[in-house]
Amino acid sequence: MFAYLTIVRTWGISDTFWLFGDQIRDWRLALLPFSELPLTGAPSSVGGVGLGPVYYWTLWVCRVVIGPWVNNLPHAGGIGLSVLQSAADCVLLAGIWRKTGSGLMALALTLVVATAPYEMAISATIWNPPLSVVFVKLTLALLLLAPNRPSIRWAVATTATGWLAVQVHSTAIFIAAPAIGAFVIVEVTARNWKGALQRAVASIQVVLLLQVPYFLHLFQGASGESFGPTAVIGQASSTAAVPTTMRAVDAFAAVASATDFILLRPWCPGWTSVVLVVALVIAAYRCRRDVLLASTSVLPLIAAISGFAFWQSAYDHYWFLTLMPSVVLVLGSALSVWARAIPVVGAALLAAVVVAQPWRLAESQATARLPEYAALVRGSAEIYRYAPEITDIRVEFPLDPTTDRQFLYTILGGRVTRDAPFRASIAATGAVTFSAPPPSDSRQGP
Repeated sequence: MFAYLTIVRTWGISDTFWLFGDQIRDWRLALLPFSELPLTGAPSSVGGVGLGPVYYWTLWVCRVVIGPWVNNLPHAGGIGLSVLQSAADCVLLAGIWRKTGSGLMALALTLVVATAPYEMAISATIWNPPLSVVFVKLTLALLLLAPNRPSIRWAVATTATGWLAVQVHSTAIFIAAPAIGAFVIVEVTARNWKGALQRAVASIQVVLLLQVPYFLHLFQGASGESFGPTAVIGQASSTAAVPTTMRAVDAFAAVASATDFILLRPWCPGWTSVVLVVALVIAAYRCRRDVLLASTSVLPLIAAISGFAFWQSAYDHYWFLTLMPSVVLVLGSALSVWARAIPVVGAALLAAVVVAQPWRLAESQATARLPEYAALVRGSAEIYRYAPEITDIRVEFPLDPTTDRQFLYTILGGRVTRDAPFRASIAATGAVTFSAPPPSDSRQGP
């Protein structure tokens, strides 16, 4: 499973890596010494920054471990994140297998999650949401692998992975909150008040410990504007003041739409919302006496729908990436309600997922890719081979405005200066031509 998922995620990554502005910004930071890395996460599309630096620290590790094999080029980050994603899928496979008792069902559900075309595509890029999904999968796996009365150490480990997911991307709070609270609820149900208090205190201590870098960031004089996600906090406050403006139906529709977009492409059946409602009802019945199982499936969906009901603007599909493993576990819980049928249902679902693999893999190769990346890599290497210093690099093919065409050249060791004797041009094939800059050339370096 690990080998298969890693291969399909990274297939062609050295030729088609998604190199846009965000990836360049984050890889520039990964190239720095560890002591110079930010103490916060990546900037958020809804204001503020991530609540912890684990995303940048992970990218830095990917650069240190994998970078030397690929000249420290940015697709090393995509390879590293893909490897982590595949490892998390294997841990999730073990958790589902233990909970259902069926290897076929576990393999089927894991493949549904792991080979979701959109997730596979962005897992091979440099972006924080896929790393958040890694920690979400580990959190869910720990809940599925936990004994009926988990120890306090189990609660600590689950709290750590859950909160790291939140640090990387704030939407993971809808999975982390039920997961962290589940251990307290188990003890309360058993009337072990002391155990419940111990687990609550331990979880709070873990969260505070993981927030130390962010607290240092604030202590060093960071402006209040960096505390985020600011737009979410503002909209939630406004909606809470006028409860009639809550959008629970729209939030559920957004979850169903994201399920189509992330999990089911290239097929979007149109009746996903109906399936989700039925599966939620059945799964809720199935989990009614199993708090830990409910915290992996039903409760995250309910929490996400309730939370996103406070949002008054348009929903973006990628916000729901962290929720997709729980969506699949809701489906798995519904399909596992009749224990005797689990092997048969698992075999049928596995057959369907295996048959769909070629289409799902093809869809992932058509998403979040930059075919011109190969030409940029070859051209940049060729330029550096002949001219370690140039005035400018031009390309003879279209590029997104946020893609710095000089970035790869500088990673390889080249310098861009105004006084260099040459400028270079890269063709679509990666071939390079040199010319002298005109006397009036006033272009600045990057």
